[in-house]
Amino acid sequence: MNIISKYFDFKKRNLVNYALVFIDEKDKSDAEEYLNEFIQTYINTRYYHILDTYYDKVITKFDDKIMIKELKGKRLELLAETKGSEDEKAKETLINRCYQYTFISIILDLSSFPYCTRLVEFKESLRENLVENKKVMTNDEEKLDAMSALVKDSTLKERKFFSGTKNDTFEVNYYSYKNSSTKYKVILDYYIEQLEKNYSKSVLSKNYNSEKISLDKTKATINLVGVDLLNRMLNGKEINDYFIDLPLTDIEKREDLEDLVKSFNNPRVRNNIVFIINYNDYKTHKSLFKNLQAYRFALSVNLSRVIVIEKRLAEIESFDIFKYVIIEGVKKEDAQLVENYVIKGKETFSSELNMM
Repeated sequence: MNIISKYFDFKKRNLVNYALVFIDEKDKSDAEEYLNEFIQTYINTRYYHILDTYYDKVITKFDDKIMIKELKGKRLELLAETKGSEDEKAKETLINRCYQYTFISIILDLSSFPYCTRLVEFKESLRENLVENKKVMTNDEEKLDAMSALVKDSTLKERKFFSGTKNDTFEVNYYSYKNSSTKYKVILDYYIEQLEKNYSKSVLSKNYNSEKISLDKTKATINLVGVDLLNRMLNGKEINDYFIDLPLTDIEKREDLEDLVKSFNNPRVRNNIVFIINYNDYKTHKSLFKNLQAYRFALSVNLSRVIVIEKRLAEIESFDIFKYVIIEGVKKEDAQLVENYVIKGKETFSSELNMM
């Protein structure tokens, strides 16, 4: 499972459990089903920018008013599904209660809590957050205790989750392509101070850029980009288009390629990740790309040794899997030809980057 999906599954489970504290034991099974629907609608609206109940449109940032209307729309959907059932009234009552308690979970998700080592401190912090948000909770201290324990436990686990994703050896940096301010090439940089004391930088660089570790570098890049995109989603930051090199040297099965590509199988970021495939790699491993049309790929083409450039560019036009073509190695005498040539159905641009 990719890191973004893993995190949001964790978040959804926690938010559902917060609201279940207020549900009677006999109703918890049905309530959990309804709460899963409400919380998923909240996550879709706030983090994925997907609207599917009250509205049918795309949003580019979180809007609390739209979120409330989406939740109201989900409530109406669930109520409509109960019409004509034997226990219609009881289900309507439970749905309305789950709708109400969903907002307590949302308040807790929007709140920040101090790092309290004692449960009593955390309980008071929780109470203050709910009071500040003018949300009536309960006078039942037992339920407040249960809620406090759940929230504190999930908060600590979340911090542990993010601390476990830190990497002191590698770092991803983003460099925009010269002809675009929204497309970024992802570069994996390394910092190995201990090795640099024993080996020359040229030796390290040669080994670091060798084909032998290309797959390991790709996996490290995907993991670090996943963490970065998750942080951007949680903090409401803009997400651009990110281009990641994907060498096929050590990939022999289609399933292995799918596992890498599906690392970003998330509705919010799937269309922002573009995997760069080398022309020669694609020609050799073309069969691996079957059933991957839902993902975005760019073909990297070096024209420095190509004799008949028009023939190569015309061939590329038939490669349906690629939305982008990144060109490098253009000789001075061929520059005008390449610039004027239109590859139908594909966005073409130079591999040159803004490195500053």
